[in-house]
Order: sequence, then C-alpha cells, then structure tokens
Amino acid sequence: MNIVKRVTSLGMLFMLCLTMNAQIVSENFSHNNMGWTQREKGNEAIIKRGKLHLESKGKAAISTCYTPIDVNKPFTISVEVEAKKLSTTHTVGMMVDVEDEFNFILFQFEGDHVSFCRIVNEKLQGFRESSIHVKTGRKITMALKSESNKLSFFVNGKKVIEYQKHLNTGETMIGTTGVGLYARGVTAEFDNFEINQ
Repeated sequence: MNIVKRVTSLGMLFMLCLTMNAQIVSENFSHNNMGWTQREKGNEAIIKRGKLHLESKGKAAISTCYTPIDVNKPFTISVEVEAKKLSTTHTVGMMVDVEDEFNFILFQFEGDHVSFCRIVNEKLQGFRESSIHVKTGRKITMALKSESNKLSFFVNGKKVIEYQKHLNTGETMIGTTGVGLYARGVTAEFDNFEINQ
C-alpha cells in the first residue's frame, strides 16, 4: 500500500513540474485569437500574411492585448520579429505591464543597443541601456522573463539587459496583464508569440 501511495505522490509531483512552465498562450496571428488592437488605429491590429504588421513613419506603432498571465508567478514571453534597418531611431520592442499609453514597461532593440524604460503617468521611472551585436534585416527572437522582482530581456537567446527593483510588502513588479509589441520608424512583422508560465 505504501508503494502505491509513493508512486501516486511521485506521479502527481511529476505532473505538477510539467505544468509549472506550461504554455498558456500561443499566437501565430493568423486569426488574431488574442484580440490585439492597434493604438493609433483604434481597432483590430493589422494582420498580413498571418503576421502582425506594424508600420511606423515617426510616431511609434503599438499593438496591445490582455493575456491570462498570473503576474504573481514567473513567466516568459517570446516573439519573432522581422524588421530592416534598425538603428537608434528605428526600433522594435516588447511591452509589459501595459495599462495605457502613459503607463508601461518597454524593452526595445535598436540594432546594436537594447534599452529598457519604465513609464509611470508619462514620467520616466527607470532607464537602462546595453550594447549587443546582432545582424539586422533578418528574423530576430525577442524574449522577456519575469521573476519576482526581476525582468530579463533576451535577443536570439542571449540575455542582454536586466531590470531589478526592490519591492515593498504587497508590491509587485508587474501590476497588469497587458502586453504590447512596438515599432518606431520601421515596418515590422511579428510572428509566433508565446507565453509560458
């Protein structure tokens, strides 16, 4: 009888481990299942050839949606993006904790730099920058990992920048389930968006 209990307990533990990092969202944008909207258009995001299409000729183009993330638990978001001629004025990025256009966290990739900024009520509350060498003009994978009081941003699997904050009791790094994709000065196509938690 003890052997049966042990096997059952081990089986349950194994299943728990499997579900700890389970994929909760997978979006290839063919049908816009998550209901992405485009800020400046005020309607559904533009989907072309099964990819989320953002076009910016100056002002940033941003597409956002709400997700089933539990912000109190670790999670990872990843997406593939294709954009040409990335530079300090031509960027693509990923946003989390999106409340509205005045409150969000943004990681953006600029070709040879990655920068982070946290905007609260239209004011810059945090900024970091890091250099990275990646050939642009081809598909790039961006990923963001959230762990307790730390956010890490990866480009093509390489961690390039980290933001850590001391949290007071009851405070969380991320307060909303809003996420966003971002392009400034370029036309960018996003594909294979995933959230694992």
